[in-house]
Amino acid sequence: RVIVHVTNKLSSESSETSIHWHGLYQKDTPWMDGVGYISHCPIGPGQTFTYKFMARPTGSFIYHSHIGVQRTMGLYGPLVVRKNLTKEPYEEFFAIVSDWNHEWDSSFSRFRFDSGLINGKGRVLVDNLKGNGAPLEIFTVSRGNQYRFRWANAGNIYPFRVEIDQHNITIVSSDGHDLTPV
Repeated sequence: RVIVHVTNKLSSESSETSIHWHGLYQKDTPWMDGVGYISHCPIGPGQTFTYKFMARPTGSFIYHSHIGVQRTMGLYGPLVVRKNLTKEPYEEFFAIVSDWNHEWDSSFSRFRFDSGLINGKGRVLVDNLKGNGAPLEIFTVSRGNQYRFRWANAGNIYPFRVEIDQHNITIVSSDGHDLTPV
């Protein structure tokens, strides 16, 4: 069971928000889906709303704003739904990739893509194609161990291809559904 209290602290009167639980079924609670103006009334500035629903199916998901360009400006995060409370057999990492508009204001950020981010970290090329020195996401692993990476795309328009050089990757699930390992 998921219970999340959201208080909208955005300052503008036109800054409504909502949270969409991407990929989770909303059987019996469609008003908790968080798609503003479709299945959910947005949360106005200064207002609080409590989302309550049963999380189905199990797997790796994200939540994100479903109003305007709030998702492209960073209103998103990871959500893992587990079958039970047993510990995963492997150490886990969650990696959310997203597009980044470095220079334009939020009104245009849906359409301009300057760089990709992993967990909100990344670089953009500046003068003479030098990086801006911003931090990068680092996953520390040990040789010979196996890890579970939960990948999600919070980008607005562009797909991403993920490769880890000189490592084998086995896909075991996608969008909340187990797969025959590939």
